[in-house]
Amino acid sequence: MTEPRLTIRIRYEPTGNRYQIVRDGSVLSDHPTKEAAVAVIREMGARVAAVWSRTDLGSGPLHADFVAKVLDEEIGRIMRIPHGQREGEWSWSMTAYKKVNAFKMALHGSLATKQEAARMVELAYTLCKEDRPDFKPDR
Repeated sequence: MTEPRLTIRIRYEPTGNRYQIVRDGSVLSDHPTKEAAVAVIREMGARVAAVWSRTDLGSGPLHADFVAKVLDEEIGRIMRIPHGQREGEWSWSMTAYKKVNAFKMALHGSLATKQEAARMVELAYTLCKEDRPDFKPDR
């Protein structure tokens, strides 16, 4: 699979109730739904850029464990594998929806670096986010 070279952010504009596609600080277009904005980004051959932060399960940030968000939606997680045959690799999972078209790509796996794992979460989200009126998330 060829990985998109462009990484583009989505932002919400409350005054117009629109989702904007933003690259390098410039608004490229705006859309009525987040799903429609993601579909345009996918058509551009790009991937949605997530905001990454350390995972905190209530007792403080975890070491080598990060969560990805697009706007306020958690879309995935990466963590360093601490032991075993894959020690040092990074586990990744795209968790935005429980029911997605699983035939598009795997929604979890492990890779050699943190950066590769983060890119896979963003790519999986971009490819699996559906722009259909009948599509309802389980969350």
